[in-house]
Amino acid sequence: MDRVHVTKVFCLDENYIFPRCHKCKEELSPFRIESTELNKCSTEFVKHMMKLNYIRVNAISDDAHLIWLCKECLSNEILIKDK
Repeated sequence: MDRVHVTKVFCLDENYIFPRCHKCKEELSPFRIESTELNKCSTEFVKHMMKLNYIRVNAISDDAHLIWLCKECLSNEILIKDK
């Protein structure tokens, strides 16, 4: 998989409970991922993430999706854009 660029999404509701990583049990972080970036990911990865409900297609806009990622497990796979 190529390096994927995502942008951090900040949750305005501080009472929202973030899901936990199925692998390391750490709290997941919400990110915005564009369709072009999601297309860089392998089909197996996307299917697995959708099965775990870690991807919400078109949750942000028609071309931007919400993806929950574990910074620990995917540290060398993701690149967070600072905006």
